[in-house]
Amino acid sequence: MDALELVKVEQLEIAVRIWHPEATRTVVAWHGLARHGGDFEDFARALGPGWRVLAPDTPGRGLSSWPLFPAHDYLYSRYTTLAIALLDHFELDSVPWVGTSMGGLIGMLLAADADTAPRIERLVLNDVGPELDPEGLAGLGRYFAAPHRFTRFGDLEAELRRWAAPGDCRTAAGPTTTIRASASNSSTTPPATPGPTGGLSAAR
Repeated sequence: MDALELVKVEQLEIAVRIWHPEATRTVVAWHGLARHGGDFEDFARALGPGWRVLAPDTPGRGLSSWPLFPAHDYLYSRYTTLAIALLDHFELDSVPWVGTSMGGLIGMLLAADADTAPRIERLVLNDVGPELDPEGLAGLGRYFAAPHRFTRFGDLEAELRRWAAPGDCRTAAGPTTTIRASASNSSTTPPATPGPTGGLSAAR
């Protein structure tokens, strides 16, 4: 990223990763369930210097603060409220939205609501659609119900490649970059940010 802006929204601090901050056109890129805005590094570089890319870290992920009230803040209704607050902060009346998985769902909710639809100029979806497979959702629920720790980088790489869909923008341009960004020196229980114990961790 080229810049980082920390935006205060009520009791939360939202980290927004920014590429090409001086560009005249802006696109919002929102990450998946247990990922962070850093996933859009290759995407931002591919778009080039003509586009300012704003990629927020959802609360509890990446560089954003942990919610004090998880039952209140880990809800899509809350995410859409935060998204509008960020659009207001950056004075964006209408903006293209690129969403991966959870980020795509947030974009669809905004675009489907008559009050917020004008804020979404156009919508690009990755790894999600208007219809979700119940079996797939159940599988994700089982996967994220427990921490996943890896003692070798190769095992982490294999796990992320197993989950990545063909053509996924997080891996197509630079799989190793994404894998390294997914590794931390802490364990994590998705979708929260890392805890205090050691080891490599991965989240989709």
